[in-house]
Formats: sequence, structure tokens, C-alpha cells
Amino acid sequence: MDIETLYGFRIYIIESLPSDRLHTGLNLMHRLQELWTSQNCYDFDIKYYEVFNKCDLQSTMSIILDDVENDNYIPIIQIECHGQETGLSLSSSEDVTWGELFAMTRPINVASCNNLFLNLSMCYGAMIALCIEPKDRAPFRTVIGPLNTINEDVLEEAWYEFYTRCCNIGDA
Repeated sequence: MDIETLYGFRIYIIESLPSDRLHTGLNLMHRLQELWTSQNCYDFDIKYYEVFNKCDLQSTMSIILDDVENDNYIPIIQIECHGQETGLSLSSSEDVTWGELFAMTRPINVASCNNLFLNLSMCYGAMIALCIEPKDRAPFRTVIGPLNTINEDVLEEAWYEFYTRCCNIGDA
């Protein structure tokens, strides 16, 4: 990654929600693409991945790592799933501990020169900060997530406003 010649930011939305739930990540991607196209915002790129289980999540993180090593975007990984105080809950009902997630994000953070933004769109997403080991390499530069339980509609609107403000467009 060459910081001097960055293309901008690339948002990777990773969604793992049951089929009968609102797919907030997919909705967010469509809304952002529409907004950015209408406003000629070219500093952001977006990719969407739907994962079912831990193996899918690991494969997706490998794809992102490859992207970061070969493209020149600052990565923003947005994970849309159910959360608990100890980690993620995937649509397969598998749990991913914060430590397991660190093992997946740390190589991406290293490849991006400590520029990985991690947005956890789930209940208890902010709890990840309590599990960071100060003696280990950082698993991300920045993390954003709720402290407690939160409604999926509130999350989707909050992220839309967040990215709108990041791109500095709209009435947000």
C-alpha cells in the first residue's frame, strides 16, 4: 500500500444474517451506491460478501487481504451479523470469538500499514476493545460498534449517516 497515491476507501460489507432477517448490509450497499453515484463521490468503493459460516468468513478475509496487498485503497470492514459480548454469531449459528476475529483482521491491518477500519454493526460490537492484547500487533486501527443491544433499523440508518458524512454529502 502506497499511502501517497491512495485511490480512497474501499468498504467491505460482510453480512451473516438468517434469511428471514432484514439484510441491513445489502440494503446499506445499495443505498450508498445510489447516493455516491448521484453525488459523483469517487473516493469510496464498496464490495459485498454474504457469509454463512466460519470457513466462509475466513475465506472472505483472505480475499480482502489479497485486495489490500494488490490495490491501493484504505480498507473498511463492516460486519453485519448478530453479536454477543464474546464475539460474533454467524447465520450458521457458529460463534467467532473476538480473538478469532483478531487473527483474521491482523494480517489485513499489517498489509494496510495499520489503516484498517473495523465497523461492527451488531449488538455488543464495542466489546471487542476489551479483548485487545496490548503486547500483540494491532488487529485494526479503529473500531466502531454499539456497547449494548440495538435495533437493526437503527443500525442501518446510523451507518448510512456515518458514510454520508464521511463522503461529506447529503443533508446528514
